[in-house]
Amino acid sequence: MISWIAARKGRMETLTAEMIEAIALEFQSMPGDILKSYRDPPGRKPNERLLCLRDSIACIDDETLEALIRDVVDAAVFQMVYLMGASFKSGLDLAVNRGDERESLKGAVLHEDYRAHINPGGLPVKTA
Repeated sequence: MISWIAARKGRMETLTAEMIEAIALEFQSMPGDILKSYRDPPGRKPNERLLCLRDSIACIDDETLEALIRDVVDAAVFQMVYLMGASFKSGLDLAVNRGDERESLKGAVLHEDYRAHINPGGLPVKTA
């Protein structure tokens, strides 16, 4: 996948743009990892909840189940980045920091930046 930041040539890279890109990249492996833990719960004595889930989803094919997981994860991540940009609707002043750099998230449209990477339903945006 071509870097979304690189695709925005001419615009300065920002900490929030880097944060959203990192979230989008992490998102890509999450549904598959979750599916794997549902199909084969980890540990010598797996969590009872995971064993119950494993048994409940036994008749669902991997493609359908991964699409469902991808959709749920996407909805949760989208809502979280929206709330971060909206200061959790409570007037909090959230910021991204690296060294001496600080960038406020107040008023940031993080959910739109996230959608520039990830389509509704969790599939990555195709870039040229």
